[in-house]
Amino acid sequence: EDYLEAMMDWFRTYRKEGKFPADVINVHHYCNSSNPPSGPINLVNGSGVSPEEDNLKARLTDLKRWCLKNTPNCDIWFSEFGYDTVRPSNPILSQYPKLYGDYNAEDLQSIWLVRTFLEMISADIDAGFVYNAIDEQNAANGNLFASCGLYTAEYSSKPFAPKPAASTITLLISDLNGYTYFRDYSTKDVKCYAFKGKNSIKFFFWSPTSNGTKVPITINGKKLTATESVQVLKTNGRFPIFKKVR
Repeated sequence: EDYLEAMMDWFRTYRKEGKFPADVINVHHYCNSSNPPSGPINLVNGSGVSPEEDNLKARLTDLKRWCLKNTPNCDIWFSEFGYDTVRPSNPILSQYPKLYGDYNAEDLQSIWLVRTFLEMISADIDAGFVYNAIDEQNAANGNLFASCGLYTAEYSSKPFAPKPAASTITLLISDLNGYTYFRDYSTKDVKCYAFKGKNSIKFFFWSPTSNGTKVPITINGKKLTATESVQVLKTNGRFPIFKKVR
């Protein structure tokens, strides 16, 4: 926001019409353990972390608030985010996930990217673009951002092989098709976002932790267990009776 504010000040001072000359506000952000509570990305001596650990929802909500106040006619694009899946050869700069439990880097890339997209949607961001579609050719060397792809590199030993994230994001798109964001039913222990379709509601819910936490919950009278992987509950009827997630 400080950078956008500085741009806004320059336009007010030096442009005749004093307006922000853009149709889109375009931002990049990587969730990393070295990021400050607010301000620019810091990938030095850090590692990739979940969107919740990096307070991504709050960051995007603040961005949306600033844009509505200062550039209300601009779309907001979250146009670069992601996680490397090859352990870095030089860990000083890293977006490799902070591993825990039985998860490997590809598992966490998959889980955290889906959660990132849902946080982005709930913050009313207009478009999101994961980095990257495929790995760079030097991905095996562990260079920063080189292995962020959803698929392996074109000239790798297994060209264009899908990683788990390719399937989970494809499934997310399918689950969201025909549904629009409706309401946030999250608690301090569970994230739960409702999306409304023509004749049904879908609840997307998960445990926003990075330690394997599972949480027993109830949605519309149905007993469930929230895990760190996003799950979907579909309820028939356009306006079901909502009960708070417990």
